[in-house]
Amino acid sequence: MMQLTEEQRKALIEHAKAWIADADAARDEIPFGFDEDTEKEFSLIKIALASLTAEPVAVRYRWSPPHMKMPDGSQFYGDWKLVHDPAIANPSADYERVNLYTATPAPAIKPVKLPDDGLDDCIRDWGPEQARNNFDTGYNYASWRYQQELEKAGYQVEGE
Repeated sequence: MMQLTEEQRKALIEHAKAWIADADAARDEIPFGFDEDTEKEFSLIKIALASLTAEPVAVRYRWSPPHMKMPDGSQFYGDWKLVHDPAIANPSADYERVNLYTATPAPAIKPVKLPDDGLDDCIRDWGPEQARNNFDTGYNYASWRYQQELEKAGYQVEGE
């Protein structure tokens, strides 16, 4: 785990926010959006920002006075205690504190294999003339197939 001072953390947060704002503005100017590498960089900066701005949900702490040693000369430690409100963890310098977080800020995303647009099926089922004249039906069929693939992958799909 990387250790940062509060000033370093704040500087990184500001840099990430500025980078995201600049990238959003630049992406709007590019006709087909970012290339794959730039999209990855964009995602990494967002993950870093989420991690830097995450708030602890609990604190564990234990008594570890620097002047107290075990008979073998090693550092003495008390038992860990857990509090859900970081404000009530003992603030004394004789206590070691560890912030606890709910989960990693960026869960893994499952890949989804999208089906074709369904136009070939519409042409096969309804014939070329009807499929060409009934764009809404073909569009709805393709939309339904996308929804099926997303649901199979475990995503919740809202709307029709």
